[in-house]
Amino acid sequence: MRLIVQRVAAHADEYGLDAGTGTGNLEGVFAEKGIRMAGVDQSNEMLKCPAVVNFRRWRQGWEI
Repeated sequence: MRLIVQRVAAHADEYGLDAGTGTGNLEGVFAEKGIRMAGVDQSNEMLKCPAVVNFRRWRQGWEI
């Protein structure tokens, strides 16, 4: 996963889309670097995964 982040070479304050985000692991790595991410997945169940929901809430400054 870190290799993907290196190859993409995104910078803080850029925007990214994680298509097929699943549990949001890759989205999380980019977000930690200050990249504003959005994730989409064909599975509604994956998008409801507690780890994904809590990470997105934390990233937006929500209390979890």
